[in-house]
Amino acid sequence: MIRWLTVLLSVVMFGCSSNTQEHPINYFLLDNTFNTSALESHEKQTLLVVYPVTLSSHLDTPSIIYQKTDTQVVKAQRNQWADSLSNQITKKLVQSLRHSQERYWPIELNALVTQKKNKLQISLTKFNGTFSGDAEIQGEWTLFDTQNRLVINRSFLITVPLQEEGYRALVKALSTGVDLIGDEISTQLTTTKTKSETQTKG
Repeated sequence: MIRWLTVLLSVVMFGCSSNTQEHPINYFLLDNTFNTSALESHEKQTLLVVYPVTLSSHLDTPSIIYQKTDTQVVKAQRNQWADSLSNQITKKLVQSLRHSQERYWPIELNALVTQKKNKLQISLTKFNGTFSGDAEIQGEWTLFDTQNRLVINRSFLITVPLQEEGYRALVKALSTGVDLIGDEISTQLTTTKTKSETQTKG
C-alpha cells in the first residue's frame, strides 16, 4: 500500500512539474519609461504627498484581471504582476505628475512626511481588460490641503483600446491609462487653489 502511494505521489508531482514547464507563468510590470534623472524639485514647488493607491479587493491580487461579461471577472493564473499593483501604480502616477505639471512636487508617502502637507489619495474599482477589447480603469481621486480639508474630489472612467490581443497589449494599454489619469489630475492641480492659498493671498 505504501509503495502504491509513493508511486502515485511521484506521478502527481511529475505531472505538476511538467505542467509548470509547459505553461510557465508570465510576469508583467507597468511601463514606466519616464526619464527620472532629468527631474529635479524646484523651491517654488509645493510638496504633494501621494498616498499608496487603494485597490478594490478583487484587484488586490497578483493576477491580472479580465472582465469576461458585465458581471463576471476572471483572475489570470499564468499572467501575473511582478510587483504589487498598488506600488506600481503609485510610483507611475508620481512620475507622471512630476512631468505633467509644475505647481506641485509629488512624493510618495514615507515615515519622514509630516502631517501638514497637501495630500493626494487615489482609489480604484476597476483596473482590467474587458470583453469589448479595451483596458478599463475606474476610480476616484481626492486632494486635501495642509489642514486636511477637502479641496477636490473627482471620479473617472478611462478606456484604452488594445492594439492587439494578449496580456502584453493589455498591460501596455493599462499603463497608458495610468498616464491619462495623471494628465487629468495635473490639469485640476494646476487650476484649483486650496483654501490655505486663498487665505494667504487674502
